[in-house]
Order: sequence, then structure tokens, then C-alpha cells
Amino acid sequence: IIFGMLLTEVDTAVSYLRRFARKRGHDLQVLLDFLRSKHVPVQLEREIMEWVEFDWDTHEDVRTTAYAMELVPEQQLYELQKHLHFNRLLKVPLFNSIKCVYKDQFLVDVWMIMKPQTFCKSKVIVGPD
Repeated sequence: IIFGMLLTEVDTAVSYLRRFARKRGHDLQVLLDFLRSKHVPVQLEREIMEWVEFDWDTHEDVRTTAYAMELVPEQQLYELQKHLHFNRLLKVPLFNSIKCVYKDQFLVDVWMIMKPQTFCKSKVIVGPD
């Protein structure tokens, strides 16, 4: 019985990965077909495809993490977020220099409201202003 349950779990995981790979492959092929139908230069096509693959993978990771966090009971969510991200936030000099009794709570709250964004290599994110 245990072997059957384990086999079912593995089958479910493999099925999810196959579905993800098919969707990713389909979306990339649609984009590639579009770029080629518009006679986009090969170098630009390659850059766009690399970017879209990176962006797709990044957003899939974010979606998976968000789904997993929805499954965590509210009472343990703070502790989990603290475990996962607190030390990372302390590496930011601005956050590390904070002197406050509620520093832990503040940093976890900051992490929980942040939203990841991906930008192209050539995009200026922070300017002189």
C-alpha cells in the first residue's frame, strides 16, 4: 500500500512537470513563430527568446512559491517567511542598520509585500534622479 501511495505521488509530480514543459514549450514556439513571421533579425530573436525563457522560469517559481504559501497555516506563515528570508534581508545595509525592537517583524512584513519583477538587461531601473 505504501509503495502504491509513493508511486501515485511520483506520478503526480511527473505529470505536473510534463504539463509545465508542454505549456512553456508551446508558448515559446508561438513567440518564435511570430518573430520569424515578422522577419525579426536573428540576433534580436535570440535575445528575445532568452529573455522570455528567463522571465517564464522566474514567474513559474513565483507562482509555485505563492501556491505553497497559501497552503501554510496563517499561524506558521510568519515563522516560515522569517526562516526563508530574514538573513537575506539582513544583507541589505539599509535593513541591517535598523535598530528597533520590532526589526524581525518589520523585515518579514517588507518581504511579504514585495513583488518580484524582471527587467531586460538594457532597461535602466535606477537613474540619476
